[in-house]
Amino acid sequence: MSIASLQEATWMDVLVVVPAENLRVDNYWHSGYVPIGSPTPEIRPDQFSLANSYITNRRINAVENIFQWIGIVVAVLLLLYIFLFLVNIMVKPKADPVAPSDAMPNLRPLPIPTKNKSYWRRVLAWIFDIRRWELTQDWYFQFKDDEGKDLRIALHKGFIFDGASIPRPLWALLSPVGLLLLPGLIHDYGYNYDQLWQVVDEEVFPYKYKAGREYWDDLFIKIGQEVNGFAIINYVAWLGIKLGGSRAFKEYREKEEKPAKPN
Repeated sequence: MSIASLQEATWMDVLVVVPAENLRVDNYWHSGYVPIGSPTPEIRPDQFSLANSYITNRRINAVENIFQWIGIVVAVLLLLYIFLFLVNIMVKPKADPVAPSDAMPNLRPLPIPTKNKSYWRRVLAWIFDIRRWELTQDWYFQFKDDEGKDLRIALHKGFIFDGASIPRPLWALLSPVGLLLLPGLIHDYGYNYDQLWQVVDEEVFPYKYKAGREYWDDLFIKIGQEVNGFAIINYVAWLGIKLGGSRAFKEYREKEEKPAKPN
């Protein structure tokens, strides 16, 4: 069999019955020999183009929908923030702090390193780097233990922490130096050393040594409820710790640093 000519963009299927074989010829074979065997379904060029265009449009629409939803969420959060800001200005009821002022730690802010960094690295530092803080003296804090008894703990002078590691764009809702300062400080100490210090009759002993990550995460909630009483904020921050704290806790366990004993 021979074919004199085949016009461009014309799809042809030629089936020739030979003993025990099928011969299929289409416009992909302009000259020479073609394979012999059972015919296999193929997408014609015009069908392939339509299918490819359909898939591309679906992907574009999916991306557009994602950005639309992101825009809607951002707009709603912005309007909510503005509304709450106005309410806060107009209505300021008197309130007393849950934690007394003398229970607050003495802290020294540490600089965020940006010198000798490129412009874009400084931008990234502004967005993602968290300021770290240092205890300038031993800090003592009292709360209820699991049995409801008063427990006095101590953290040593010189301990450096960053509190609840929250990206800067979320600080309006979850400030690491706001309502979450004390829970973040105690939680960071527990993550660093897997223990606290307990004060009993002016003597200092290790407390909850090797208690494990789950205990420190739960203690974050407990301290948060005692010092700020804001369950929603505490649980949102706790969820972030649960999702992102595994790597940090593992790294601290590999270092196995020993904490200094408070005086």
